[in-house]
Formats: sequence, C-alpha cells, structure tokens
Amino acid sequence: MDVRSFVDFLIRERVVPAERKRAIIEATSISGDRVDTAVFDLGLAGEATLLSALGRFTKSRIARASDIASASSELTGLIPARLARRFGVIPFRRDGKNLSVAALDPGDLLVQDELALLTGSMITTYAALEIHVREGLARHYDVPLAPRVEALLRRINSPAKKGQTTLRPTRTVPETPPQDKPPIPEDTTTAPTPSVRPQKAAIPTELEFSDEDLALFPSFATNAQPSPPPDESPPPPAELEPPPPLVVEEPPPLPDPPLSPEARLARAADALQRAEIRDDIADALLDFSQPHFTRRLLLALRGDTIVGWRGEGAEVEPTAVRAIAIPKDEPSVFSGLFQGSAFWLGPLPAMARNQELTIALGDPLPVGCLILPIKVRGKIVAFFYGDSGNQPLGSVPMADFKRLMAKTDIAFQVYLLKGKIRVI
Repeated sequence: MDVRSFVDFLIRERVVPAERKRAIIEATSISGDRVDTAVFDLGLAGEATLLSALGRFTKSRIARASDIASASSELTGLIPARLARRFGVIPFRRDGKNLSVAALDPGDLLVQDELALLTGSMITTYAALEIHVREGLARHYDVPLAPRVEALLRRINSPAKKGQTTLRPTRTVPETPPQDKPPIPEDTTTAPTPSVRPQKAAIPTELEFSDEDLALFPSFATNAQPSPPPDESPPPPAELEPPPPLVVEEPPPLPDPPLSPEARLARAADALQRAEIRDDIADALLDFSQPHFTRRLLLALRGDTIVGWRGEGAEVEPTAVRAIAIPKDEPSVFSGLFQGSAFWLGPLPAMARNQELTIALGDPLPVGCLILPIKVRGKIVAFFYGDSGNQPLGSVPMADFKRLMAKTDIAFQVYLLKGKIRVI
C-alpha cells in the first residue's frame, strides 16, 4: 500500500485533517506501521471509520475484528503459519468452495493465486485493519505480538471506548512505615540549668618518679644513658604481585570467501528442490543473482498482464514493484521475449510501458539490463530482471543463468503438482 496515496485519500474523504499529513507520514516512517495504524495511534480517527475508508480505498470488502476472532482452527489450519505470517492473511469463513480471507493487502493477486493453489478454493480477500490482522496472527498462529500493537489494542478495549474516562496510572511512591522510637519526656522546667563542666587536671609534661622508682627502673633516671637508636636498616622489599596476564584480543573472523558460480548454482538448486511456495522459488533466484546485479526484479505473467512480483536492491520500492501492470499485447521490452527471443541484454528501450519498470527501480536509470523468461514446459510464466544502476553489467555468466532457468522450470512444475496433490 502506497503511504502517500492512502493519506491523500483519507484527506479527500475528510477522515483526517490536511494539516496532519506530515505527522502521519513521519509516524509511518519511524514506526514502520501502516497508515491506518499510525492514524489510529495519533487519535485522528476511530477503528470503524478507518476500516470503512480502507475498504473504499482498496475497493474490497472489509473484515471486522469479530470476523477475524471467530475463525475456527479448521479454517486457519488450511494455511500454514509461515505463509500466514509472510502474506499477512487469516481465513475466517468458508462457503462451499469460496474461502474468505482477511488480508493486509487484499489487492495482491499473486497472493490470491498462491492461496487458491494451496487450499483448492476460490479466494475472496477482505481488507482489515493492521492491528486486527496482527492480533489474529497472534491468536490463531502464535505469532508474537509487538508491544506497540498490544498497547493499541488495550486502548481499543479500554473503558474510554465506551465513553468513560481513563486516567493514565501515575507512579506511586510507597510510604515509609514509621519507626518505633521511645517517647521523649516533656521538659517541665522553665529553663535548663547550665551544667558546669569539671576542669581537667593539668597534665605534667614530664613524668615525676620517686627515688625508689628510679632505683627499680634505672632507665627512667635523668642521668641515664640513652638507649641505642633502633635499627634503621630498610625493611625487606615486599613481594610484588605478578602482573596480570596479557589479554590478546582475537581478531574478528574473516568473512567467508565468495562462493564459486558452481557452488552458488548448487545452493540455488537445493533451495529450488525444497521450495514449498512460489516465494521460495523467488528467494532462490534472487539469492543466486545477487553478486551480479545491484537491482533485481521478478515479474509474473497473470493472464495477459505482466505484474510485479518481488524486488531487491538499492532504491527498489516493493510497493512500486507490486504496482507494475504491463499488458502483454502492448509494446514493451518483453515483446521480443514473447516472440521467441532467449533473453534481452542491453539498455532499456524508451517505451511508454517500460516506465513502470523505471519507477519501481528508482534512481538512477539503468545503463544496461538482463531480462530472462522463466518458462514451465515451454510456456512463459515469469521474468527475471537485473541491472547495476548507472554501471555497466560487466561479465554475466549466461551459461549458469540458463542452467538456473532450466532448474526453475522443474521447480515450478513440482510446485504446481504439490498443489494438485493437496486438493485431490
């Protein structure tokens, strides 16, 4: 969902005031929340108003919190937790072959296709507030709930929602219990009588001894010889503590050496073999191509339209990638690939429909790009796109990419067969 487009829609619908636009956009960028969550957190609109506006913006039906909460374990078991968390979806109602699903992005056609293949049902996606979807994922799939979402949900369920006033709890300091002290007797006299402090006797500076004492202790006599001075030889040196052992810091571990193209191809093949969903295939392709391209896209063919699927790299905007929709029969860089070309290698042609690619890629414009068709039994089902921004592509291992496309063909066939097995 594009942040600015939704905020502008809320302003046009008079859901939020125009002067709060900047605050909403900043809140989404800082917290990472969706627009509806930021608007609710700022106290600009209630949940019912936001949900209604979200349905109009996405042009879809709406799922309330009660709908999501009522989902049975039989329905939620149709979609594994990993997929529900990744797609942000919760199935909550089933009517025959039709499955109703609350979704963070109800307009994502590729997710609908994935769920249809997974469940063997006709999928109808419903718009839902982000906090309600997060709450449903925590309730039905044990997905940890972020503290921020927990705080917002407490606000929804607080007495203030029913018109009562809630005060923020203040920090209370516990009172210190009084200590038992003996009572102080009251002084009944009018004025204290000053006590006279006794004078100390004068202490003689010299000790006085009798003759009998001197006879017993001749050393006290005044004419006695002084005692020899004490031995002034320096004391033996104290034993020094041994110095602490030197701590030698271990150098940080060296980064793993880069894998060879053959090793990367083997890793991609292993990932393709273990793929359970279509996005697992996408992960393998994007990982293999990462050392060769700074920006990478995957596009899928849905009916007669090329739609954005996945995107990675600097300045690549995932929302803009999902917004790509290029008709198959209109001139574009993909036209030659539909006519039988094995790949496209070179600058992106100046065609109107190619602008959707450049918008999703962001700046700078690509100097050159590589586009490969992904086929299943000879039929194009998707495309891989890669470029290095304003830098030339350099050496591209075309032989390895061709082998990867052949492995991807088989991975897609296995993926489709698994879907058929599940619904038979």
